[in-house]
Amino acid sequence: MRKRQLLERASIGALAGIAAGLLAGAGARIAMRMVADGVVDAVRRLPEFTLEGTAGIIIAGAIVGAPFGVIFEAIRERIPAPARWRGVIFSAVWLVLIGPFFFSGEEFFTQGRIVLFALLFPIYGIALGLALAPSRRIATAMPLALQAIPATIALVGGGLVTIGVVSLALQSTGLLPM
Repeated sequence: MRKRQLLERASIGALAGIAAGLLAGAGARIAMRMVADGVVDAVRRLPEFTLEGTAGIIIAGAIVGAPFGVIFEAIRERIPAPARWRGVIFSAVWLVLIGPFFFSGEEFFTQGRIVLFALLFPIYGIALGLALAPSRRIATAMPLALQAIPATIALVGGGLVTIGVVSLALQSTGLLPM
């Protein structure tokens, strides 16, 4: 495959991943709010949810969603399922692979919290599958220089995800203090 085709496919996947990540990030913020409602901290007040914090979570979702969108675009045709189910299956595989590290944190001390946040994976997968066709139209219409932007976001996001997973793995084994 030529470099231009690789960049185009990376751009397609990254755009779809960013769109799905925005939705999953919004879902994560809603889940955080659901968990926080009624939980009073040491000073007997509810946690604050700011516009800046919400924007940060949603943007983080987009950045983390981008590399997974690129991976999905690269392997989607090889996923043994009808096209409509491929995004959900893809996200279920990631839930199995990184879920144990993700849910090893101390904030996931109830089954309800785990289920609430685990639902973000299939939400991401459904959105990813739905965002792929529009992302393909957008990316193929973009000039080469603009296609590099979402691909670069995916590369940076992939680095951050890798650092996070390695850090969680080291913490869960006791090799890195929490």
